[in-house]
Amino acid sequence: WSAAFPVTVRAKRLLTNISLSADTLTLKTGESSTVQAFVYPSDADNPNVVWVSTNPNVAVNTENGITGFQPGTTEIYCVASDQGKVESNRCVVTVRQMAKEIIISRLALDMKAGEEYAMIWKVRPADTSDTSVMWYSTAPSVVSVDQNGVLKAVSEGTATVYCTAQDGSGVKSQEC
Repeated sequence: WSAAFPVTVRAKRLLTNISLSADTLTLKTGESSTVQAFVYPSDADNPNVVWVSTNPNVAVNTENGITGFQPGTTEIYCVASDQGKVESNRCVVTVRQMAKEIIISRLALDMKAGEEYAMIWKVRPADTSDTSVMWYSTAPSVVSVDQNGVLKAVSEGTATVYCTAQDGSGVKSQEC
């Protein structure tokens, strides 16, 4: 006994293109953000991709998205799982360490009109990406302060001087 039945053979549908939703991404250390991988054709037999980082110490793709580990730059991209021959565009990921604390050299100071004092400060942690600060005086007619942290006693009275990190962290120093 024999029977005939039709057999259809179709060509294997491989991925032909992978496109990432971003070309650049900036993260803070410990922060995650999603970058999507769009695969073509959408009906490929194996639409899965493998995520690659050129510097996995800086950032990698995790279940939470691309996660920044330490300050630096890396490129994230995808490779097709079906044969590994198709790569996506690359997303340049920059990871920044934000300021957590600013230490200033003096918390109190007595000055006479005309005297100057240069504050010394340290932004922590040591690997903070942007260590620039902005200086302020609550009473510039009593004590002025320039952007190099140099205080100048102008007239008798009391003023408070402090600085803030300019990296967007919102960190403020102690007050003097």
